[in-house]
Order: sequence, then C-alpha cells, then structure tokens
Amino acid sequence: GPGQRYQLRTFVKAGGILIVMGGKSAYGNGGILGTFMDEVIPVIPQDTRFDIGKSEDTIKLKTKSLSKKRGRKLSLKIPKNLVSPYIHNVKVKPEATVIAEIGDKPFMVMSNYGRGEIVCILGTPYGQAPKGKILFTEWKEWPKFLGSIINWLAGGKK
Repeated sequence: GPGQRYQLRTFVKAGGILIVMGGKSAYGNGGILGTFMDEVIPVIPQDTRFDIGKSEDTIKLKTKSLSKKRGRKLSLKIPKNLVSPYIHNVKVKPEATVIAEIGDKPFMVMSNYGRGEIVCILGTPYGQAPKGKILFTEWKEWPKFLGSIINWLAGGKK
C-alpha cells in the first residue's frame, strides 16, 4: 500500500539497497505507476496491467564489471545458456545502468536514488528453459551472483 511504498522510498533515499524482482504482481501489474515507487525504480512499466512478454533469447551481460566511486570493482560472469522465458516490458530511465539484457530488452537494471541504490530484475521465474538452456532462477550460482551484487552495493568485500 501507499504507506509501505513511502517507507521503501524513504529507506532507499537514506542509503538503503532495494532489489525488485519480476513476477505476476510486479512492475506494471504491481501498480507502481503514479506511486512513490515510480520515482525510485530505474525503469518505467509500459502497461498498468499484466506486462510480461515472452522471450526466446539468452541473457547477456551488457557490462562485464561494475565500478564504484569507492574504487571497488565487481566482475560479473554468467553462463552463455542462461534464459528467462518471460520478461517485463519496461522502458529504462536515462540515469539507469543496464547490467544485462535479453535480446534488445533489459534483464537487470541498476540506479541510484538519493543515497541508496536499486536493482531491478525484469526476468520472471515462469516457464521452462528450452533443452540445453538454464532458467536463471534454477542456475545454481544465481544466489551467489545476486549476493555478490548486493554485497558490492553495500560496500562489503567481493
């Protein structure tokens, strides 16, 4: 509700880290447009209804590493056969950084808000990976990959 969204905005603005995951109640269908969260997240949902579309491409890193003003660097690696059969339809805000893409669509986007940082995962846990591919949520290194990004954002060690 509005109270929780306001608290999330206040948390991030004060230096908190927010990870927004994809799913049936996220982004467009999550009612973000026109709320406190609309100004916080680095993407603009393109619909206020169910905004998930099909994707047949593999996930590719747009940047192999992330640098921070603190001088710390995070190197990223993913397998070449990683997929998300369904992805949210969004527009990336100009100040955001696209970390990974699926075809010409963003998969992972990051931005600052106030003193905090937000990462949006636009893939969803739905569907099955085609033969020879790995659904990103079933990739055994996914928790470690996401954890390393969170740790890096929080200023911890790689």
